[in-house]
Amino acid sequence: MGNLPHNFIDLTGKTFGRLYVVGRAKDRVSKAGNRSIMWACMCSCGGPNSIKAVSSDSLRMGTTTSCGCFFYESHVKDLTGQRFGRLTVLRQEGRNKQGHLKWICRCDCGTEKAIVGASLVKGAVVSCGCYHREQASTTEFEDLTNHTFGKLAVLGQAPSRVVHDKRGSYKKRVWRCACECGAIVEVPENSLKTGHTNSCGCYRIERVVEAVSGEKNHNWRDGATPLRAMIRNSSKYNHWRNAVFERDHYTCQFSKLRGGKLHVHHIKPFDAILTENGVASWEAALACAELWDINNGITLSIRWHSNRFDGSFHSIYGNWATETDFFEWFKTAPYSVSEVG
Repeated sequence: MGNLPHNFIDLTGKTFGRLYVVGRAKDRVSKAGNRSIMWACMCSCGGPNSIKAVSSDSLRMGTTTSCGCFFYESHVKDLTGQRFGRLTVLRQEGRNKQGHLKWICRCDCGTEKAIVGASLVKGAVVSCGCYHREQASTTEFEDLTNHTFGKLAVLGQAPSRVVHDKRGSYKKRVWRCACECGAIVEVPENSLKTGHTNSCGCYRIERVVEAVSGEKNHNWRDGATPLRAMIRNSSKYNHWRNAVFERDHYTCQFSKLRGGKLHVHHIKPFDAILTENGVASWEAALACAELWDINNGITLSIRWHSNRFDGSFHSIYGNWATETDFFEWFKTAPYSVSEVG
């Protein structure tokens, strides 16, 4: 995407009207050679064209605030009396929290429900939810007990999960499975049949370990790389990281800015914990209390953690910094800085 201008502002994670910025998109260059920084944005309407690229200027100046749905809704014709699937529109009634026009509709089953106009026109909603429930109830039940899907052997049916989406509320079949590694997990039926889930998660960890193993890999560090990868890609590590985020209210503790792209930094270095506690296996990692202590984690935005940005912790102290280095850097916290990269 080329070199960034000195006044570049990272808009990732910010919201402009109905648009949520997911990340950078391919920059646009005009015939005159002028470059516009573009951002991949997701519109809250959830429509088929809800993801689009928008320039920084259009977002910050407020000239683009949706994927185009707001303009459509602002000029939509009166839907009163029109029929969409099983729904008959009775009247227009205000807007929802995102500013979308809502219409009161009566379903053929007699239920009245408020539905966003764009969802009616685009055919995303065709009933109060009864249609999908009827379809689900007529689906032939197939007992998956003793069937095998990848590393998962189905033990039996688990309690169904209630799902809420644009089609209404319905139950999703769930199966209790035993993984080859010994873990017991509950998996939705469609995830098993489509192959989306074929292990408890251990297969993904094994693939990561395989990818980083071997002395030819530039990350290889005396055989420690596979274990480090296994720990960092485990569900237990993910729970530890989320616990730190929740404790810190998803707020960068250096800049005091909430949201955006966040990292969890180990105050006492990750490798130092492994070395001092003699952690050389996955079992030893699970038993190491210090490794899972959330008091050793702190939430930092990518701006102040990654070595890609000037003034960030790792850009100053490198990747093998000490606990003392961190506290020395943290003393400089401005608490009023902007997320400028």
